[in-house]
Amino acid sequence: MNIKIQRVGGLHQARAIHDLCAESQIPVWGGTMPELGIGGAQTLHLAALKNFTFPTDVPIIEALVC
Repeated sequence: MNIKIQRVGGLHQARAIHDLCAESQIPVWGGTMPELGIGGAQTLHLAALKNFTFPTDVPIIEALVC
């Protein structure tokens, strides 16, 4: 399942979806929308949770590393 923080209503809701999927043994990955900086950082932190079994699609762009 692809979890997009901005699409599901925020970090709290994204974590709840992650936990529900983990309980049901459904692997997840973190998706992004056209956000920059803080949105990408949130997705990377969420993707550090144990049930994230696929890589995230956070783009590597100068805005994230500057």
